[in-house]
Amino acid sequence: MKDGPKVLAVICARGGSKRLPNKNMLPIGAAPMVYYSILAAKQSEHIDEVVVSTDSQEIGEYCKGLGAGWIRRSPDISGDNADIKDAVREAADLFVGVDLVVTLQAAVPFRPAGMIDALIDEVISSGSNGGLSLVRAAPWTWNRYSSGTGDRMVASFDFENYPRSQDLPETFQEVNAVQVAPIDFVRQGRRWGSPLSVVVMPEIFAVDIDTEEDLQEARERWSMIKNFYFGRRDFVTFTEKNLVKTFKG
Repeated sequence: MKDGPKVLAVICARGGSKRLPNKNMLPIGAAPMVYYSILAAKQSEHIDEVVVSTDSQEIGEYCKGLGAGWIRRSPDISGDNADIKDAVREAADLFVGVDLVVTLQAAVPFRPAGMIDALIDEVISSGSNGGLSLVRAAPWTWNRYSSGTGDRMVASFDFENYPRSQDLPETFQEVNAVQVAPIDFVRQGRRWGSPLSVVVMPEIFAVDIDTEEDLQEARERWSMIKNFYFGRRDFVTFTEKNLVKTFKG
């Protein structure tokens, strides 16, 4: 029996996607999309139990065949506008003695071997109130806002006096590849708190599948990363040093 906190992984794999029906069972390589999240959870040295939250009997039975538990998600939290934290809380409430909850979204299928454990290690050692995965982004970002009077684009920098990249802060984008939260936060309907641990993942792994174009992109990336994916290589060998850190809000 391993030492340390008890860790539950909740894999969110809804079957009712409108743009890509039953997307979590669509193939990437030789396996359905949801397979890769189960594989990642099973590879983890920290995760004690794995459960899939889904509204689909087909997805649930498939995951059961891979050794994961599953629960049928309640209809009121299965729609397009449902908040994922409600599905995670519903699943976590079925377990006792859990200290940390790891959320994996099946639609973000790729995680380097060891990335989950790297983030859990940081959360435990730092005593932070959760963790999430990020990917580096270009510092010159623009945000589009829509309203009844039309759309507008707003820069995150002073475009009248274009700055050099080295004069701008490092920029990151959140990717829902892995999230970690203390069980108390989950039961309060919170994702995490401050201080917060982060792990920066290689960009090639960061794909969130919501459209047919996303799916094709994931299949192309899989052909490039599959030779590394199944090995238990250390996560840091694929990335840069000092990429797992904890910050105060």
